[in-house]
Amino acid sequence: MRFKNIDIFVAIGVALLDVLFVQTPDRPLALGIILALPLILFFPGYTLTQILLHKGIATRSFLRSNHSIGVADQLILSLGLSMAITILTGFMLNTLSFGLQGESWTISLGLITTILALVTLFLRRSEKQAIVPTSRIALSLQDYLLLGLALLVVTGAIFASIVRPAQPRTAFTQFWMLPANQSAQRCAVDLGIQSFEMAPMTYYVVLTVNGVQANTWSPIALSPHEEWTQAVTLPSSNATSVSVQAELYRTNNLSTVYRNVHLTFQVSTTRSNGQVTQKCTF
Repeated sequence: MRFKNIDIFVAIGVALLDVLFVQTPDRPLALGIILALPLILFFPGYTLTQILLHKGIATRSFLRSNHSIGVADQLILSLGLSMAITILTGFMLNTLSFGLQGESWTISLGLITTILALVTLFLRRSEKQAIVPTSRIALSLQDYLLLGLALLVVTGAIFASIVRPAQPRTAFTQFWMLPANQSAQRCAVDLGIQSFEMAPMTYYVVLTVNGVQANTWSPIALSPHEEWTQAVTLPSSNATSVSVQAELYRTNNLSTVYRNVHLTFQVSTTRSNGQVTQKCTF
């Protein structure tokens, strides 16, 4: 037959169209869903089904059976295998460095479909009939309803995962204080602020050492995702321990501490040749 491979060329065409579509900027979401559904739900499994049911393979495999494979059987196999291929592809992509993304998923499924389609064309090259002879299997109304319900559930799940409403993002600010990595004898800390607020914010920081105010910083104006850091050398102390506390205020509410952090250092003193050496440990 002149057009016996039209189904395979359609599968390759859909795969290429999907891959090209994800490369275009500002692509319409509705059109993307329409193009993605055949690549996710049908064509990868369909091309694999054509390979498995090819008479040269089916007669030597576990698919060998006295039962003729009909159109309905092929459709069910195509849907089931497509879902399995899509899920396995997602697991594989999730282990790679670039992760599971719409573009990587589309390209992977398109590549798998194209490879399976080319294998099918190779198997059909000298065959008058591409698959095991088929017979029509009558479907009842209940079969149609169940198949339609399955397609509706899968389509709805994919649509919901793509068009789900954006989750509200919680605004917050990170505030930290860490022991400074230095070889000096005096205690030191590194202070830091990073804003994840929804709008620019101005902050006020108070540093106390053993209950006594040691330093303040204000105003510290940060836009969303901006960061502020400060290295602070603590004043000398004869105490064996140094308690450091930093408090963060937002200037729109200076009466309430927004974030606070604290550290305690242990100070050891040694004397050698008339020199006093202090060691600060966390």
